[in-house]
Amino acid sequence: MSTYFDQVASELLEDPYFQKFKFRKGDSSLIQKTRYCIQIINLEHWNCFNISLSIRPHYGVRFELLRKWFEKFSFKSLRDQRNGCYVGFDGRMLGKQNTYEFPYYETGQIYKDEFKKLRDDIIECSEYVFDEYSTLEKAYQKKLIPILEGKKELPGVGADWFFENLTLCKILHPEKYEELKDIHLRHAEEMYERNEPNMSMYYPRMGEILTYMENQKFMI
Repeated sequence: MSTYFDQVASELLEDPYFQKFKFRKGDSSLIQKTRYCIQIINLEHWNCFNISLSIRPHYGVRFELLRKWFEKFSFKSLRDQRNGCYVGFDGRMLGKQNTYEFPYYETGQIYKDEFKKLRDDIIECSEYVFDEYSTLEKAYQKKLIPILEGKKELPGVGADWFFENLTLCKILHPEKYEELKDIHLRHAEEMYERNEPNMSMYYPRMGEILTYMENQKFMI
């Protein structure tokens, strides 16, 4: 399977669009660093019933500024922390095909058609995600304004988003920070009361963690 995936990945990397990315073989990801963020295309893949290679692309954007300060508090391994993203999408979330199938014994037109679909969709999806979240301000507009306006609910699981959201608001729009903080704390309390495992790890130290973040001097 890996040899077949390597073939597909190699062909992708020959396309001019992907040559600006670095291929990280350890997790089959294409990585590009910009001034503001790290853009990631992860090529999740597996052997489907020994019949075909399945590839499911994921698109993510990580803002180091929002995550680095939190490393000392996180219960995750440093590797897992640094592989996390502020936003992440798969193809279905972007109105595209989610999984692409490459039969092991078919290298003709079927392969060519599926490869073209994979390549074209990755380019279209990644261009969209990476443009929509290319800066902290764009991320604020897309992620936090809907929360402040009551148009978007907060996630019911996890915790990283909680601290990243508040950090983003504190850096860019401190005038909205207390309002957003109140929304997040009320939601965090509900998660803690129902024993959501991620939030339960941090909730007892919430005051300490937020005070630490609020006293940081962030340089954009």
